[in-house]
Amino acid sequence: MQDKDLLVTYFNMKQRTDVYRNQLLEFRFTTAVKESSVDERTFRVLGGPQFKTPVEGARIVDGDRVYFDVTRSQGAYARGDINAN
Repeated sequence: MQDKDLLVTYFNMKQRTDVYRNQLLEFRFTTAVKESSVDERTFRVLGGPQFKTPVEGARIVDGDRVYFDVTRSQGAYARGDINAN
């Protein structure tokens, strides 16, 4: 059986210009996401004037959703640190 393609079906800031600084970003996919498949290589948020600079942050997988939290590093999230980078 072939795996289904994993596609983004929703992004909470699509075409928005009024994004708050450090706002949690939410991405929804067509099916559940394997937590082990999400890392800085497979899921990147780019910033800067031409969207070429990788943004540091924690990738939080919850079923078919991946949240990106710029207020925490991936290491802080893995350790359970709520307010640490």
